[in-house]
Amino acid sequence: MNIKKLVGGFAAVVLASTLASVSVSATAGKPYIEERTPGKDYFLTVNSADANIPAWCKDSGIDVTEVYGVRWYIQVNDESQGFGGGVGINATANNWESHDWGNADAAKEITSDGKTVEIIKDEPVFKADDAYANFFLQNWWGDWSVVDVEVLGKDGVLLSDAVGAVAEAPAAEEEVAEPEAEAAEEEVAEPESDDEPIAVEEAPAVEAAPAAVPATENTNTGNASAVAIVSVMALAAAAMVTSRRK
Repeated sequence: MNIKKLVGGFAAVVLASTLASVSVSATAGKPYIEERTPGKDYFLTVNSADANIPAWCKDSGIDVTEVYGVRWYIQVNDESQGFGGGVGINATANNWESHDWGNADAAKEITSDGKTVEIIKDEPVFKADDAYANFFLQNWWGDWSVVDVEVLGKDGVLLSDAVGAVAEAPAAEEEVAEPEAEAAEEEVAEPESDDEPIAVEEAPAVEAAPAAVPATENTNTGNASAVAIVSVMALAAAAMVTSRRK
């Protein structure tokens, strides 16, 4: 079996399963969003005095007094029967403030376009000393469900954009880029320092090669003349030695 195909197939299976798990629900991994009555009552815990209760403010680091509203994202499976319910606030200082909402023809206080349900105020929704601070969305009729939720600040600004984590990204890129540039310069400089020693060491080997090659080897190398001259000189030297002995 081809090991590359086996590894590639395994990687594809892992990627597919990962994408599937991500697309199951946009609220997955957000413990402060819960369905207290599945499909009927959705709650977002914005803040809580109880350290054991997950809350959006604890997760985001944003103070509860900066919260002015909420935007629920919904998915309507069948618009023919309409959709709607209740939306509101549940906090220590503002106990169970509820408003009716529904589709365009439902004539409710808050109208939904079938994609979002939003409630926004002109002042902070919660107080700093609220023991609990929640938003809720209720399903009174229709076939729909919540897929995500966003907390809003003054004038409807998305508070998650105000965290400021993105501002540090350019500095991180510069720190990474500088070592890469230095490494590139070193890679270019190293071959230049090695060129001259290599040329000096290899030169004698090229000159000595013809003397070691027999006259019967391939003559296409261009060294045939040199070999012939060496052979003639050797024969002449032998003849001189012989004549002297005689």
